Amino acid sequence: MPQHMIQVPCVEQEWLYVPDVPYETVNGVTRCLQLIIPYRRAWPKGLRAPVVALVPGSAWYRQEMYNGLLNWSGLARRGFAVAAIQYRDSSMAKFPAQIDDAKAALRFLPSLAEQYHLDMSNVFLMGDSSGAHTALMTALTAGEGDLSLRGVVSYYAPTNLTRMQEEGPIRDLLASPRDAQEASCGAHVSPGKDIPPVLMLHGDADMDVDVSNSRELYRILSENGKEADYYEVAGERHGGGTWWSDPILDIVEAFLRRHLAP
Repeated sequence: MPQHMIQVPCVEQEWLYVPDVPYETVNGVTRCLQLIIPYRRAWPKGLRAPVVALVPGSAWYRQEMYNGLLNWSGLARRGFAVAAIQYRDSSMAKFPAQIDDAKAALRFLPSLAEQYHLDMSNVFLMGDSSGAHTALMTALTAGEGDLSLRGVVSYYAPTNLTRMQEEGPIRDLLASPRDAQEASCGAHVSPGKDIPPVLMLHGDADMDVDVSNSRELYRILSENGKEADYYEVAGERHGGGTWWSDPILDIVEAFLRRHLAP
């Protein structure tokens, strides 16, 4: 006889971490995805997980592709498959290489759909800092029928690079200061352009990327009749654990679920 017999609710939900999945090689440089998949011991027929393609920020320098895994798993716990996208950093390739990489990763994802039960009718882009800039620019520059996105989530993105071009990361990203306008999100918004819904969040005490970046893009999107939500977090700075806490993830999850395809 056992010393103790207990009853607990059965939990079918598990998580599968798939490291370093190559999605593209350009000029000898291979870029990879980190996958965090909501998984089950017995997978119900037809059940698929919506996807958040997430671009980690790095000031466009080399990304840390493993440090954020526990943070990103908060989305997996809420039922979303996470595909973290590694881009070529600015020491390897100038703008728009990072956007090109994000688009290549999105085009690669359908090849994983059957193996990992991904719902390719419900793909979202998300990023923080320079990753949010990449996510936004990817959505804003997608050609008609090029990519199918249900929405974009931006954490404290630098959106107007014309204001920041004298700073080191911007200088290293752009081949020429003349590219700053082309690399600014607002330049790609117009009334007749099809843009997926956008959720932006920014701390009003951000000393690295001024909050005016998100305020300006929200104004531009709204004035051009685009669907956009914007939240400012009082007293919050750039990065940190707050952005992956339950109150913030509640906002993100509500946005994602609101825009899921039937």
